[in-house]
Amino acid sequence: MRKLGLEGPPPAWTEEPTDVYQVVRMMLFALKGKYAMRPVTGRMVSRARALLGLELEQADEEGIRDWARPYDDDYWHKLLEDAGIDPDTEELVDPDKFKQALEALEVEQAEIKRRKTALKQRTVTGELKSFSNGAFPPPWRPI
Repeated sequence: MRKLGLEGPPPAWTEEPTDVYQVVRMMLFALKGKYAMRPVTGRMVSRARALLGLELEQADEEGIRDWARPYDDDYWHKLLEDAGIDPDTEELVDPDKFKQALEALEVEQAEIKRRKTALKQRTVTGELKSFSNGAFPPPWRPI
């Protein structure tokens, strides 16, 4: 996490060689298993992050970011169980629960997107009303 007392914006993202190695390990783990691994997309990673409640920390003074995991182990276990995943083996034990968790996530993300859009529309509408009520001078001068 970013240390207190640092001035200025955090440095740009720095990719470490070990970052790629971690992805290689993930792929090798999946390939050695009994299930074939489908190609990983950005949407899959985003949904998995949201399902697990993971966010990225702010970059430190060297530009390195890590996962922020604000939950204790009890919460983590419950989160996995609610998604149909055995917390001890990390195996999918209830595909229906997992599908329901993803559907609930989709609904939640759609609601967040709807609220952001509504807020943006209210802001723009408010600015237009203020402009039409004379709160802002017209951007042109009558001749």
